[in-house]
Amino acid sequence: MIDTYEAVQQLKAAGLTEEQAGAVVKVVNSTGEKLATKADFEALQAATKADFEALQAATKADFEALQAATKADLEALQAATKADLEALQAATKADLTSVQTATQAELKAVRAATNADLQALERALGGELKQFATKNDLLVLVGLNFAAISLAVAIIKLF
Repeated sequence: MIDTYEAVQQLKAAGLTEEQAGAVVKVVNSTGEKLATKADFEALQAATKADFEALQAATKADFEALQAATKADLEALQAATKADLEALQAATKADLTSVQTATQAELKAVRAATNADLQALERALGGELKQFATKNDLLVLVGLNFAAISLAVAIIKLF
């Protein structure tokens, strides 16, 4: 509450009429507790500062927790990816070994069939084959025969 008499006297001294000064004092006095004081502003400022600092600390804590969780997720993903790559590498190695084994078996079978065919050819040709010294010479002869046949077929296709 303000001293209304003193306020009216000050306003009159400032140049207002008694009626004007009384009206101003009445308006100011009727606001009562609605007016904010310097102490009110200081308390509000302190509360706002405390709220801001609390919010800042909470945000920092949330950020650090998110950072730790993201790091853990990345490490888990890296470990899972590494395990997947190792499993893929092992499966690929097993597949290559399987293909290698199958290919070697097929080559062995082709070699055996070729040797059997050569032996049958030796038996079929009998004495004519004895003029060749080795099986390698026979392979060259067979290769030349295939080349001659291929050449003849190519010439026939041209005409």
